[in-house]
Amino acid sequence: MHEKLVNCHEKANNIGKIFQNNWFKKTIGPIVIGIMGSGQVGMGAKDMLEKFGCHQISPDEIHKELDDTKSYYTIMSREHYLKWNDGAKFDEADFKENPHKYENIFVHDYLQHMHLFINAIAWSLDYPHLISKEQIKEISSNPKCKLLAISDLTCWIGGPIEFLDKHTESESPFRYYDPL
Repeated sequence: MHEKLVNCHEKANNIGKIFQNNWFKKTIGPIVIGIMGSGQVGMGAKDMLEKFGCHQISPDEIHKELDDTKSYYTIMSREHYLKWNDGAKFDEADFKENPHKYENIFVHDYLQHMHLFINAIAWSLDYPHLISKEQIKEISSNPKCKLLAISDLTCWIGGPIEFLDKHTESESPFRYYDPL
């Protein structure tokens, strides 16, 4: 294994020890993290979360009562993000030909139940935004929304995360966005 990756894994294991000490879980309950995408980037995020001591659950399990002493992650795909405008189930081949026939269900059905969301999907200008400016504004005003942070590993300006309007730099890797 590459030396830098070994170092990264060691640091992730140390962060995992902090997670397992429950210092922040006592105030916000079980931590739920969503990863959109199952390619190399998404699997890299999954690998790190496992090093942190997070437990994998299915996307639908984020709606269930979870153990307050654990941190969880789920891996999602387009079928969790989109459905036909008429309510039919997602069809990958049809979506690639007719993205305009699909509506985004991700924000209301999943995002507001997560504390952290990690975006790692391939996206096209023809596709609906994963999170629009209007959607983030709407859920941010909902007191039941648990979302604390979004990490867009694709860093596509105006892309799947519509309100992403500027790249971050190594010296300043975080940005604050106030949708309200």
